Amino acid sequence: MKPIRLLLSVAALLACCYASAQSLQLRKDKISVKEAMDLITQTTGYSFIYASSDIDMTAVVKLHADNLEQAVSQTLGGQQLSFKISGKNILVKKDDSTPAAPKSVTGELEGVVIDETGLPIPGATVHIKGSTKGVMTDLDGRFTISVQRGEQLMVSFLGYEEASFEYSGQKHESITLVPKRNELDEAVLVAYGKQRKESVIGAISTINVDKLSHSTNKLSNVLAGQMAGIVSVQRSGEPGEGSDFWIRGVSTFGANNRPLVLVDGIERDLNLVDADDVETFSILKDATATALYGVRGANGVVLISTRRGKEAGKPVISGRVEATLLQPTKMPKMANAEQFMDMYNFAFADNKGGVFYTEEAKAKYLDGSDPDLYPNVNWMDEIYKDATSSYRVNVNVTGGSDKMQYYVAGSYYRENGIFSPDEGLGYNPSNNWSRFNFRSNIDIKLFPHTTLNINLSNQYDTKRQPNNNYSLWIYAFKTIPI
Repeated sequence: MKPIRLLLSVAALLACCYASAQSLQLRKDKISVKEAMDLITQTTGYSFIYASSDIDMTAVVKLHADNLEQAVSQTLGGQQLSFKISGKNILVKKDDSTPAAPKSVTGELEGVVIDETGLPIPGATVHIKGSTKGVMTDLDGRFTISVQRGEQLMVSFLGYEEASFEYSGQKHESITLVPKRNELDEAVLVAYGKQRKESVIGAISTINVDKLSHSTNKLSNVLAGQMAGIVSVQRSGEPGEGSDFWIRGVSTFGANNRPLVLVDGIERDLNLVDADDVETFSILKDATATALYGVRGANGVVLISTRRGKEAGKPVISGRVEATLLQPTKMPKMANAEQFMDMYNFAFADNKGGVFYTEEAKAKYLDGSDPDLYPNVNWMDEIYKDATSSYRVNVNVTGGSDKMQYYVAGSYYRENGIFSPDEGLGYNPSNNWSRFNFRSNIDIKLFPHTTLNINLSNQYDTKRQPNNNYSLWIYAFKTIPI
């Protein structure tokens, strides 16, 4: 039995060596894995045995092989697979010998948390981002924490901006926290002066000037949604139209049921103020805040202070040019000529019987062969445009010295309407609105405790429109398309 076993072992070894060294001539620059397997099987007669989930059959490989083992290696290369040739079969399986990812290195980090003056901050929280692991600083602001290389640490304390840093193997870290900006220290414009926000007991709201849309035609159109308690209604989309607004509803009835608007202490219309000229914008809502204004403040008070000059030495010139595309939110879609005639025939047949518009008449209306007797007009398209435009230009100069400061600004705004005019009439019947604003604020220091303020403001508005815009809108609905 021993000689027979030895003979079989030698024969199997020779077969494997023959399979590995079998001569091939395979030359393919671009071939998919499946096509390469089929080619090897057809050429050598060896069959592949594998799990379809283990191999990406669509992968493209380069096949330049001179023997079977080289051909199989190139076919399966790059997919972390291993193979074994047994008899006339090639066994393919996943390669489990892939090296494991190196473990993260854990280190001990010592640190100190201080403020911007260098004093330690006890009780500050130091935690690893994305986990619940963290520590607190002791009375000297020091801490110790176990952390892995590459992890992000977050440092926070009440009243300070949160800081973060990445652990890269260092043994010690010093973190400086910067105090948060205290909103209670901000100045709020109140009646005849300013106060810190923490000392104000009345209901006063302020709007960040950056949130005021500079491209709007009227300042009243941007109040909606800016703060609580403001109700703003824009009743028309015509060029130059503003909005009505109320503060916490209507408190009085009659002519004076609007809020009191004071611009630099002078009562004015809110829509006469250019958004680029506004420096602070405050709204006094309740009786405590409006007490100094008596009955005039019953509906709330709007306080606006305009921009002033600064001790900048050299003058600072700023400019803004804007072009805006305006479009109706939604335009009604009217029935066309064919739909109108079908509906009219349906109503006529239901009432009197028969047909009012014959097929011959309908054809003449629709083909446009005789537009005088058989017109077909879409009045919404003829009277109105899909979109219109507005333009705005603003230039201002700011400067001054310790004796005098100045702010001078000029702006031009033009808004066009959506009426589509017939330019062949020799004049422009469309509606449009334009406004020119000029403002000059000059502060002259006469004496150490006496300052002369000279505020000049001018607005010039021009509005062109048809005799009755509302009638055109109604007739566009009432007029039939034929």
